[in-house]
Amino acid sequence: MSRGSVNPILNAHRDELTQNSIRLDLVWSLPWDDVCNLPVMPGFALSDDIVEVPVEMVPPAKTRLSLRQIDFTKALPQNWSRSEHRSEMALRRLKRIALLDLTQTVKSNRKMSPPQAHTWVARTRLLVRAAKMALHFDTQEPNAVSTCPDGVSIFKHLSPAAFQDLRKANPNFFQMNTSRLNAFLMMGLFDDWPAEDVSPKRFKSQAIQPFNDSAFSQVLRASFFLASIQHDLESCYAEISSITEDDQGRYGQDLVRRVRNEAIQSWRGDILEPGFSFPFELGVPGEARTSKFFSGWPVETLDGVKSLLLLCQCANAQILLSATAGRVSELKVLSKEPLKRSDDDTILVGYTFKETDTPAGEQRHWALPDHAVAAVKRQQSLLRTFGKTGPYLWWSKENNTTEISGMEQSVALFGSRVRTLNGVALGELDGKLTTHRFRKTLSRLVGLALEGANNILFDVLGHTDMDVTLGYMLSDAEFQADAEKVRQEHKHLLRVRIVNEIDECGGPSAPRIRVARDELRARGIREDLGDDDPELLLAVLPNIQQVGPERYCTAGDMENGLCSKFTGQRDVGACNSSCIFRLEMAASRQDRKEAIRNALQLLSGDVGRGIRVYFQSQIIGNLSVFESTIDEFLDDKRFKDALFDCEKRLFAPLPPSTREKLAQLVG
Repeated sequence: MSRGSVNPILNAHRDELTQNSIRLDLVWSLPWDDVCNLPVMPGFALSDDIVEVPVEMVPPAKTRLSLRQIDFTKALPQNWSRSEHRSEMALRRLKRIALLDLTQTVKSNRKMSPPQAHTWVARTRLLVRAAKMALHFDTQEPNAVSTCPDGVSIFKHLSPAAFQDLRKANPNFFQMNTSRLNAFLMMGLFDDWPAEDVSPKRFKSQAIQPFNDSAFSQVLRASFFLASIQHDLESCYAEISSITEDDQGRYGQDLVRRVRNEAIQSWRGDILEPGFSFPFELGVPGEARTSKFFSGWPVETLDGVKSLLLLCQCANAQILLSATAGRVSELKVLSKEPLKRSDDDTILVGYTFKETDTPAGEQRHWALPDHAVAAVKRQQSLLRTFGKTGPYLWWSKENNTTEISGMEQSVALFGSRVRTLNGVALGELDGKLTTHRFRKTLSRLVGLALEGANNILFDVLGHTDMDVTLGYMLSDAEFQADAEKVRQEHKHLLRVRIVNEIDECGGPSAPRIRVARDELRARGIREDLGDDDPELLLAVLPNIQQVGPERYCTAGDMENGLCSKFTGQRDVGACNSSCIFRLEMAASRQDRKEAIRNALQLLSGDVGRGIRVYFQSQIIGNLSVFESTIDEFLDDKRFKDALFDCEKRLFAPLPPSTREKLAQLVG
């Protein structure tokens, strides 16, 4: 047996099991009287029909009793009585399998350690469910000898048709349990399974997709709007809920509700007042407890105000998800006081459960931008308004015994309860809102931001907080890998675009890339490689960095451009149009022409010598990128008038053909 985890409480229990004189790897074949008293869990013997995993063995989000309890009697078909001999034999078999799964390290194609406690519960419950169906079948083939002394097989001798039906009806069981059951059979730990190579169920699930920029912007816009009115909503909720009688001192529920609703209609705050328009439609309970969408203040009932505050809670969570790229398991268990100062930064202190098997998790820190700090403080205020005294940052329903919010459900509900003013739910803009999509979106935006290809991240994190917050995000190895994948995919697509458009591109680097493209394209034809072959593209453009809109630097790590103070260092703000590594996409051609037109218009008036020289240099700089740009201005009298007295040394960086045309025009 191997521990297989660093869960100290579970490991201590497994150690206790090994101190028995019973060899746990033989639990399948030993007499029942020898194994029935083994403590499968603290306080529960193998003979018990119901087993509970202690709260201390599972993560905080898994502490609900329904997630920790196994009832083996649920395996019995409807017409089987617990008192029957066949029922006792079947349950003994299942309990033996469950104990093997809890304790044994096995090898098949790979090493498989014993599971964590909450995973063991989930797998055993799937085993119980599948066994109920298997026991119901009467189509078993003739029994064979089993090394287990208890009854007949449950799974091994099902007919092929029955086993296929079992597989179709229990896909999760075949996904989660099959590999270990195959290995148990192969290693001789049990024999109630048809073969060593039963194929696990593979679900054809779609990969989680990030939000597109438009949908993500709308979700954040809605979140920040709700953040802006939360203080007013809290004040309204506190004031209206304090009304406990009507103007005649009567306490009847309907009478008080009527007075409260009337008070809401005239309520005013710092922002909210009758007639105030929302930028979104917000779905909350109206009168008669019917759900209605409101596009302005006031709403109709106190329940409506409370529902708006719950949308504010979700907005606070979404702002934090966007600022930290945290996992939902990490945010759900944030304490009520999660902020601390570290030097000049505010740090969010929480726990992660991804890189550790310890049920309590491992402490993790996130540096927060200012607006995320504000979101935490708003959430703390909301808890005070609701009078919540639990340990966690998020409000949960009164009947939630774990006191951990269902954040996943709240985010999905946000997507249906918040609509654009034309009636489109946010969850319909780009698919359902899920907590993990925020993390995927941030990894995409970080990967693009690192390439200078997307500036939305600056709006999400704030320019001043960007470096520190990104550093904390990228300290997460999984997140860093996702961001790097996006970054490399973006670079590949960028190389494809550049190579396809290089004949129309400008800048000193363009001719060199055209030559390299033609040489490697010839090679690709010989080797039957497409124009988008990553190897060929990398050879054409080994280095590419965006330095501005439609402008790129192609310098290598050990090459010096005009902006380089030191080898390999770039100052993108000092990128010069005459640098040999500069490349401009064809899309910037029109921008260059427009800049020249603007300069000609300004120079056609009466300007001083200094201003004239400045705009002459601007015209020359914009002519230097695309050789054909000058052709549009040769017949424009203003063009000749603007450059006739220009210093000829400024023509030096121009392409030869442009230089020659200018010389003919101005002498």
